[in-house]
Amino acid sequence: MSVIKIFKELLTFWDKCLTRSKKLYLSMQESFVNLNWIFVDKITRLTSSFFVGIYVARYLGTDGYGVLTFVIAFGALFKSFTTLIHRNILIKEIANKRSVESVLASTIAVNTIATLMFLCIFYFVVDSYDLMPEKKHYIFIYFLSFFAYIFLPFEYFFKALNLSKFVSIGAILSIIISSIFKVFLVINNYEIKYFFYVYVAENFIYILILVSIFLRRGEKVRFNKTILITATTLLSKSLPLFVSSFFIAMFLNADSIMLNYISGSESLGIYAAAVKISSIWYVIPSVVTIGLFSGFSTLKDPKLFVVNFNSISIFFLLIGLLVTIFTFIFSEFIVFYLYGIEFNESVNILKIHVLSLISIYLTMQFDQLFVLKDRAIHILYGYIIAVIFNVYLNYTLIPTYGGIGAAIATVAAYYLKLLYSLFICQRLSILKYSK
Repeated sequence: MSVIKIFKELLTFWDKCLTRSKKLYLSMQESFVNLNWIFVDKITRLTSSFFVGIYVARYLGTDGYGVLTFVIAFGALFKSFTTLIHRNILIKEIANKRSVESVLASTIAVNTIATLMFLCIFYFVVDSYDLMPEKKHYIFIYFLSFFAYIFLPFEYFFKALNLSKFVSIGAILSIIISSIFKVFLVINNYEIKYFFYVYVAENFIYILILVSIFLRRGEKVRFNKTILITATTLLSKSLPLFVSSFFIAMFLNADSIMLNYISGSESLGIYAAAVKISSIWYVIPSVVTIGLFSGFSTLKDPKLFVVNFNSISIFFLLIGLLVTIFTFIFSEFIVFYLYGIEFNESVNILKIHVLSLISIYLTMQFDQLFVLKDRAIHILYGYIIAVIFNVYLNYTLIPTYGGIGAAIATVAAYYLKLLYSLFICQRLSILKYSK
C-alpha cells in the first residue's frame, strides 16, 4: 500500500468523521463545547509545561532540575494511595445519578482518611531512607498538595455531568497563575524550595476554583449514615482500577526515581531535559485520537473498522518515523538552543529516547482499540509486563550507562508493551472480520 493511498484513505475517514460529527452536533452540542474546552486545556498545559519548564530548568541547572524532577516523580508514584476511589468509578456513579451527594461525601471522607494515614506512614518510611535532608524537606513540601487531592471528586462531578468547561477553566487559571509565579521566582533568584510551594499552590488554586463553582451552583455535599456503605461499595469497585493506576504511575516514573537513586540528581536533570523534548511530540496522537474517537465508536461495519484502524496506525507509524528522524538529526541544535551548553549531555539521551515515539504512538492507538472492544484489562496487563521489564533494565543498565541506560530501558519497555498489544490482537482476533 503506497503512502499516497494511505493518506487518501485517512483523509476520507476523517471527512466521514466530520460528517458524523456535524449530524451529532445538534444533539450533542454541549459535548462539543466541552471538547473545545478540553482541547484548550491540553494546549495550555503543554505550552506551560514545555516553555516555562525549560526556563526553570535553565535557571536551576542540571542538579537542581534533577531534584525537582525526582520530587515530582516521587509524588506522582504515590498519588494513587491518597485517592483510593478511582475517577472512572466515581464519574460513572455520578452520571447515573446514584445518590450524588452521598457519593461525593463518601469519596471525600475516604480520601481524607487515606491521605492522613499515608502521610503518617510515609513520614516514618522516608525518614529512615538515606536521602539528603534537603530532598526529604522538598518531598514533604510537595506532598502537601495531597491535601488538595482530597477534593478531586468535585472535578469528577463536573466531568460526569458533561460540564468539563468548568474543570478546564480551573486548570487554565491555576496553570497561568503558577507559571507567572515560576517566572517571578526565576527573575528574583529564589531557592528551589519555593518552586515546590508554587506546585502546591497550583493544586490548591485549582481545587478552590472548582469548589467555588460547585457552591455557586447551589450544589451540596451531605455526610450521613450511608457514607460507610457507599464508601465500601466504591472501594470494592475501584480496586482493579487502583492497581492499574499504580502500575501506570510506576511505568511513567520508575526511570526518574531509579536514576536519581543510582546516579544522582545531576544525571536525572540531564535525562529529564531530554525526556521533556521527546514528550512534546506526544500531543500528536492525543489530538488525532480526540478527533477520530466519535468516528471509530460509530462504525458498525467490521471490515470498515479494521481498514480504517490499519490506515490510521500506518499514519501514526509514518508521522512517528518523520518526527523521530527530525529530532534525531537536529537533537544537538535543539538541546543547545533550548537548554544551553550545561545540558549538552542530554543530546545522546534524546537521540535514544526519541526512538520510543513510534511505539508510543501505536500503543496509544491499541489502548484505544482495547477500550472500544471492552478489552481494557489488557492495558493493565501490558503495563505490568512493561514495568517489570523496565525496572529490571534500569537496575542493570543505569549503574554503567547512567541516563543513556535509563533511556534504553524506557524505549525497550515501550516496544515490549507494543508487542504485547499486537500479540493480544492476534490471539483474540480483535482486528479480524468474516468476509
